[in-house]
Order: sequence, then structure tokens, then C-alpha cells
Amino acid sequence: MRSSPHTKHTMKNLIHDDPTHDQIVAALSGPRPALLPAIGAPEWTRAAANPLVAVLTAPLREAAKREIHLPMPLLTDDLYADYTKTGTRMRFENMYFERRRQLARAAISALLTDGTERERYIASTVTKLTDIFEEKSWAVPAHVASENGKDPLFLDLFACETANLMAEMLIVFGADLPTELSVRIRERLRYTIFENYATHPDRHWWYSYTNNWNAVCQQGIVGAALAIETDIDLLARVLLTAKAGLPHFLEGFGDDGGCSEGPGYWSYGFGWFTLLNLQLETATSGKLSIIDNDPKIREIAQYAPRARFSNGYLINFADGPASGSINPFVLGYLGNRLGLQELLGESQNEYQRIVVGGFDAPGGRIDFFYLARLLLSFPAEIATQHGSPSRDYYFTDLQVITVRRKDQLGNLWEFAAKGGHNVEHHNHNDCGSFILHVNGQPIVTEIGAPEYNRRFFGATRYEHIASRTMGHSLPIINGAEQAEGPEYKAVVLKHELADDHVTFVLDLTAAYVAEARLRSLIRTLELNLNAGSLSVTDTYMLEEGDLFETAICTNRKVEMLERGPVIVAGSARVRIDADGVVFSTETHSYTDQQGAPASITRIVLTPRPPTNSGVVKYTLHLNNS
Repeated sequence: MRSSPHTKHTMKNLIHDDPTHDQIVAALSGPRPALLPAIGAPEWTRAAANPLVAVLTAPLREAAKREIHLPMPLLTDDLYADYTKTGTRMRFENMYFERRRQLARAAISALLTDGTERERYIASTVTKLTDIFEEKSWAVPAHVASENGKDPLFLDLFACETANLMAEMLIVFGADLPTELSVRIRERLRYTIFENYATHPDRHWWYSYTNNWNAVCQQGIVGAALAIETDIDLLARVLLTAKAGLPHFLEGFGDDGGCSEGPGYWSYGFGWFTLLNLQLETATSGKLSIIDNDPKIREIAQYAPRARFSNGYLINFADGPASGSINPFVLGYLGNRLGLQELLGESQNEYQRIVVGGFDAPGGRIDFFYLARLLLSFPAEIATQHGSPSRDYYFTDLQVITVRRKDQLGNLWEFAAKGGHNVEHHNHNDCGSFILHVNGQPIVTEIGAPEYNRRFFGATRYEHIASRTMGHSLPIINGAEQAEGPEYKAVVLKHELADDHVTFVLDLTAAYVAEARLRSLIRTLELNLNAGSLSVTDTYMLEEGDLFETAICTNRKVEMLERGPVIVAGSARVRIDADGVVFSTETHSYTDQQGAPASITRIVLTPRPPTNSGVVKYTLHLNNS
């Protein structure tokens, strides 16, 4: 796939350089390069000849073959209304995303084949595209304030993604689509998407927000308009609307580039912002950009690799996933566009992970937008593994420290801890929490995102074990936890990344509610590379009461031995040592983001005898004996 052209002396940054309406019209005038190659183009032929692409897409093509004559899952009125009645999202959304995956499988199969086989896949693509186009509402009911779950004018993440999907089907399949369908798609996009957005941007709450919705929704709308809109005045209005809205998204990042939603959401929100830049630079032949000459963008671009552990694991504070792929096409594009060599290496690593693990075809977001760019860019050969950049990094604004080090015996210690505050994006009440992996195995873990439903995104969010303090490796004081709000925060007292140790010291006093009766709480985390250990020290003083407990949370097996607990993860056995405490365990069950049963174990440490001030220190050692 072609990279976006950019000529430094003529390029304007849409966000920072204040191009006028007339300058935008001039940038859009003349022949507009296609944002994706059409069916039959040499780029698709090369992708089809790539042996790695052939292996990866074989299961997709087999599924597409089975689905040629099968109807897609139906989105009935009852399914649309299910969220209003039950608060459950998954029954509708499983069907909704499977429809888009089936379209992607048919379309990709058509693009990678030829002859009679291609014709069958094109026919299947047209049928499935028509079916999705006919949906009365492209938004998912959980996002719609309507009892019937439908609102054709509401632009949520997935209505905007569908708009971009429709536009890309037009530019890729062109004359293979029925003329009437093409005309109807253009009309619907123009009036319900482009005009809706450009005329009433403030109608859409995400337009001035700083989280992933802002970037994803605007990418879908603006990307679709750049692909197909022939009214240049309307297209210029769309771009001016984006110019005013996208800066809010960038405000959600500090100057350190840190993303409080984590690397999984970075790959989605900032990833789609990045791909909008590719669409914009391509459509304007390098005259307009949204990332050019922006030092903050360079820092944001490097966040996700800095927030990744080995073996595909992610640093998943808040609602982030614990593992997953970071879009290799995004990393490669950013690496080339911004001249960041480490991102090119990380891109190769991500391609390698896909080669080894394949696609999560049944459950993943394996849609056309993702697949088309991935397969067009897939290398024919991949080195075994590129060296990863140092994971030693302190995000000053985000107040997150990340470390990847080997001890004297060669054991790999991967560690992350956070300060921050309790009104972050996809927030958990988790100031002071930490994650630990040893030799590539998770030891101290975060739940991250549970099943998304009405209760989790409503008034009862902080009753859920995933987002309340109890679900994190943190103290509970006089039965009280941390609370949501900007005033509930940590203060970083020290961060030190030395050759033989890492120290992170936090004042957590302000993070807890008044009912904790807390005078002070200082948490010190120290990774000792000589000893091969992580120590956590909580020094506390209470105004009243003497109920203090702290906990270590893990989703791995816990053995309660006479000398103390041992967390077992693969071949790693990590012993927990502490004096003056009583150990106990408790298990909390929940439903994970895929709707499957899951649980987390709290290893609870309670001082004995109880006291209203003191020190609780525990140390995690690798002990494989």
C-alpha cells in the first residue's frame, strides 16, 4: 500500500496552521488519489502472492466460502431493544460485529482471488454490503438514547466506522456494485453523516471530548468524506469541522505522550487518528496533514511500545485489555512518517505475533478497515524477532513508571506502577496500583476491562470488582476505599531508574475517602535487580480506627504454604515474604470482556496486632524450587 506523499514546503497542518476554507478547497481540487486500490489493482495481486498473507487468510477464505449462500445474523427489533430491557450489550453486538466480519471475509476473498471464484465472492460481498446498508441504525443500542435502540442520525463509534466502511466499498469495488446501491450509499452518507456532522457538530457529545471516541468518530466521518464526497465545498466544511474538534482529542494526552486508556485503546483511538492522517495526506497529495511538525505527536506515537510487556502482554491499567496486538500497520506507518526507527522494529514484532498466533477471527475486530491495510502492508519475510526498545520509562504527566530489566541471574522482571488521579479515561479507582511479570509470565495482575454493560457504565460502576479499589493491589483502610473524582489522587514523591534498582514513591493520602480516617499513606515500590525482588512498603497513620489491610491481586494460581503464599504462573513461582502480618485469600468472580466467567484472587495482608500506625512491607521473590 502506498505511503502518503508529503512535501515539507507545501504541507499545512490542518490543526495548527489555520488553513482557510479557500486553501482547503484548493488542496482538494484536481484529481483525488484513491485511498485504497481498486479490485484488480497490482497491490492486491502482490498481496495475494505473499505466502504469509496466503496462510493467514486461508481460514478467512474458507469461512467466506461457507458463507456465500448463508444469510447473515439478523438484527431484529427485539435485539435492538434488548439493551433497553436488560442492560446487556453482547447479544446485539455479537451479531452486529459478526455481520461486519462476514462482509470483510467476503470482500478480502474477492480481492485476493480471480476468475470465477472472484465473481462468487463479489456477489457475496454485494449481498452482505446491501444487508448492512439497510440497517435502520448503524449505532449500537448501548450508545443510543432510544427505547427501541435505534437512531439513524446518532453518530457513535460504530456508525462512523460503518460510514467509512461504506465509502471504502465504493472506492474498492466501484463498478462491481449495483448502480442503485452506490447512489443510495452516497446519498445516505452525504445527508445522515457528512451534513449531520458539519452542520451540527455540537450535537455529538464526543466532538469536544478527549478520549478515543473523538478520534474514531471523526476518522470514520472525515475518512469517508475524503474517499467519496464530490461536493468540494461540503468536504471543506467537514475538514474545518474536524480542525476544531480533533485538538480536543490531543488534549487528552500529556506532553509525555501517555494515554490513560492504555495501549489497547491507544491502538484504537490514536491508531485511527493516525490513519485519518494517512487518508488526508493521500487525498490532498501531501498538501494537508494533522501530524506534520508536531512534537507532541512524536511522543504520543511512542507510547504503546513503551507500555508493552513481552509475550504480547499490555500494561492494562483502567479498562485496558491485558494482552493483544498493537496494529502493526499503524506502527510501521508512524515509524516511516515520523522517522522513528524503534516503531519500525515494533511493527515487525507485531507482524511476527500475527504470523505465530493468527487472527482472532471469531471474536476479534477483524473487519475490512483493519484487514485491508494490514494485508496490503504485510511483509513477505519477517525476521525472527527485532530487539525491543527499553521499557524503562517514566511518564511525567501520566505518573506511570514502566520497567523491563533482567536481574543478576538473567531473570526478566517487567514492572509498571501508577500514580495519577481517579477521573482518568475508562477510570478505575486505582492510584498506587502496580503490575508485575516475571520471565514473561503475569504475576501481579489487573482485571482491566470486564464485560461492558449498563451497570458497568452507570451509577454502579464502582461497585464492580474491576474498577473499585478492592480489585487492585492496594490497601483498604477502616473498610474504606478510594473514590472517583479529580480530588482523589496520588502525589509522586520520587521516581528513580538506577542501574541496579528502580524506586517509585507515592503519597496516596488524598486518594482515599474521608471514611478511611487516614492521616497519611506513603507507598514505596522498589525493584532490586541484585536480589531479584520487588518490595512494596506501605507506611500509614490513621486518625481513628486500626483496620488496615493491603492486598496483592492475581489471576494466577496461589499456593498457601506455611512460609507464605506462592503465585504460580507457568514455570515461574513467586514467593511473598512479609513479617508481622496474617495472610488470607479471597476470590472474586466476574464476567470478562468476552462474556466468559473469570475470577481474581486477593492475597490479603493484615497487620497483627492491629494498630493505627505502622509499616506493612512485603517482598516478591522468584523461587522456582
